[in-house]
Amino acid sequence: MKLLTIDWNSFHEILKNLYTEFIPMANTLIGAGRAIAGTGAVLYIASRIWRHIANAEPIDFYPLFRPFVLGFILTMYTTFIGFINGGLQPVVASTEALVTAQQEDVNKFREKRKEADAKMIEQKKKLLNDASIWDGSIHTTDEQGNEVVVGGGVFSAGGDLLMSQLQIWIRELMYEILDFLFQAASLAIDTIRTFFLIVMVMIGPISIGISVWDGFKDTLQFWIARYIVIFLWLPIANIFTAILSKIQVLMLTKAIAEMDSTGDIAFTSSDLIYMIFMLIGILGYASVPHVAGFVVQSAGIGSAGSAMKGGAAGAISGASTGASVASAPFKMNRG
Repeated sequence: MKLLTIDWNSFHEILKNLYTEFIPMANTLIGAGRAIAGTGAVLYIASRIWRHIANAEPIDFYPLFRPFVLGFILTMYTTFIGFINGGLQPVVASTEALVTAQQEDVNKFREKRKEADAKMIEQKKKLLNDASIWDGSIHTTDEQGNEVVVGGGVFSAGGDLLMSQLQIWIRELMYEILDFLFQAASLAIDTIRTFFLIVMVMIGPISIGISVWDGFKDTLQFWIARYIVIFLWLPIANIFTAILSKIQVLMLTKAIAEMDSTGDIAFTSSDLIYMIFMLIGILGYASVPHVAGFVVQSAGIGSAGSAMKGGAAGAISGASTGASVASAPFKMNRG
């Protein structure tokens, strides 16, 4: 049963092409980024050279290279974006391959389930054909050709067949609806991610230009961290999908086993659990951005470096204090 035939991969390809086409358009803001960076570079270099001259100190040229490096990044901006994407794209490709493999397993077991349904319906149709309206029991044969007597008449067999067909139809309808919502939620995450990435790419030159200014040094680090976090939404959503697909395979396997053991269950408890997991998956996609924040801390490198610097300073200070306390008795004895 297929209510809608939708190629969801084509929508994801459209979003991927949309992002690719917008990357060169970011060049329109490079001029503005250069203007901001140029003004900031003049003030940045002048303030430091003036401070060294005022203090009669030799000029430290190493920190003065920062504006030039940021200016070089602005000049090679599209290459810079390609470098970041090149490092992250293998993660997307690996998780997409994982999803494809798991989805193939789901489709395979869905087909097995349909075959089990068809076999059960065929048996009940045969039972109905062998039934007589004048007889209270049905004389039929099993798969080995042995005669079998089944209680109930033609009305009982017909009602049982109709009920099984109705259960299968309702189950497949629920499967299709939940699968549609599941794929739509995945597409929504990818769409929002693509829009955010386009905005980040377009506004990137401005962020790089602002990071030249004193007081905004961490802007570029924030921008890179945010970009990576948003880029990882899709791989994390793919991992999430692969986990749920594996759960679907386990539930379908259990449902098929229940049908094989009883031979007369069109809607099993495993089907209900299957649907519950699909609902959990649909709602769980909302947590993908939050989980992506666990991979890369958006505070950037600056905060981590400050923390390490503070920790090292504290350790050195503690060691110096300990050494002073330890040597105090010896100094007193010499006095």
